[in-house]
Amino acid sequence: MLGIIFIIYGINMYFTQWARVMARYREIGTMIAIGGKVKQILSMLLIENIIGTFFVAISGITLGLITTRWIQASEILNHTSFSIIFINTPVLLTPVWAIWVTLLFAVLINTAATIYPIFKAATLNPIKIIRTH
Repeated sequence: MLGIIFIIYGINMYFTQWARVMARYREIGTMIAIGGKVKQILSMLLIENIIGTFFVAISGITLGLITTRWIQASEILNHTSFSIIFINTPVLLTPVWAIWVTLLFAVLINTAATIYPIFKAATLNPIKIIRTH
């Protein structure tokens, strides 16, 4: 089940990153036209992507932890069918290593989904990119 979630997440990130890179084709074409190397463009956009992914993943993990603590502290579970399924089970069972693994997988999957669109854009003809976009 977790593998399916990671595959769906990876496909979603690939198309999101493809659209993000396509929106910056003109900028990438300009960088190539003034002498930027593929390695420089790839590293610049990958570092930007890794930093952005890290902060988004941290905020998502924080929001998830806050939400689970709120659910655990409130009386919501005592009045729903959820408590029938998970009788006497604490809601917050998140070890620290699981948070780090989640953060690592988010950054790795997003980085892997970004490499091809950036490389593809960085190897195109700059005149064609600037003219069409």
